[in-house]
Amino acid sequence: MVFPNENDYKKQLTICDIASKAGVSISTVSRVINDSGLIGKKTTLKVQKIIEEMCYIPNEMARGLLRKASKTVGLIVPDLSNPFFVEFIKSVEEVVSRNGYILSLCNSNLNHDKEKQYIQQLAEKRADGIIFISTFVKNPEIILRLRDQIAIVAVQTEIEGIDCIETTDYLGIIEGVQHLIDLGHKKIGFIYWGPEVKATQNRYKAFEHALIKNGIEVKEEYIIAGGFTGESGYFMTKKLLELPDPPTAIQAGNDSFAFGAYLAIMESGLKIPDDISIVGFDNIMMANISNPPLTTVSQPIYTMGQEAAELLIQNISQGPKEVNKKIVLPTKLIVRGSTAPPKGE
Repeated sequence: MVFPNENDYKKQLTICDIASKAGVSISTVSRVINDSGLIGKKTTLKVQKIIEEMCYIPNEMARGLLRKASKTVGLIVPDLSNPFFVEFIKSVEEVVSRNGYILSLCNSNLNHDKEKQYIQQLAEKRADGIIFISTFVKNPEIILRLRDQIAIVAVQTEIEGIDCIETTDYLGIIEGVQHLIDLGHKKIGFIYWGPEVKATQNRYKAFEHALIKNGIEVKEEYIIAGGFTGESGYFMTKKLLELPDPPTAIQAGNDSFAFGAYLAIMESGLKIPDDISIVGFDNIMMANISNPPLTTVSQPIYTMGQEAAELLIQNISQGPKEVNKKIVLPTKLIVRGSTAPPKGE
């Protein structure tokens, strides 16, 4: 898609502009926007495409932005079942509550349509700010249209021109994989979300980099992309274990995947770390109390949420600024009982 020039974001498009561009009546555009079901599929698709290309914000959404602030902050997360996000949410809520705001939690399940719907609803309800974490924003032009009216902070999320919180996750994965290599592992698997989310792109690239740096072949069959739940970690690991020559170690994209791997490995009659080593990523609370305790790359989860919320509150009070802020927080490898030299070495 070719996005409009950034200066166009500041122009307030109207329903008349959409109708003129589409060659249809204003009432037709209105019916498409309101999903009335009275317009033919061909015309509906045509109008929807023009709305997307012109980055049109419906009038209801624009009117919401003009009304009094609601003292509400939206938080869009991809997976409420992951303990990482639960801890992150808690830290964000503590900060926004302390500053007199109510947190509106939106769980997108990495569904692009749901994500867009949440963005529009938060704007219509006059939210003062939005935080995105570990999402892949399919419609960045909408956010660019909103950024002058709503404070926005992205956490491990690719939104150009928006304040962001990042971690050294690239270096963290390299440190985790290097730990396995130093133990003597050369057959190392990698299980992760997939390429859409920026954080997982970084971790995949880091995994490849660590192997190549050490002269180890990157085997495609050892790299498995799946969903974003612990259950997905289970199925991805099953695929690795079913290979004729399975890996002796696995670097997981997050701790939830690592614990899914635990279950798959135990079901296969294997032992951790005697038969296969596991390294996670995040250092959620379960990592230290699992059996065996999980070697993992620790992210400062609470601090990530705290910094994101404080930056958002600052943006709400000060308004839009010319230069965007980027905060990078450190990761650290925590070595526990889930890693050991490969069997026979």
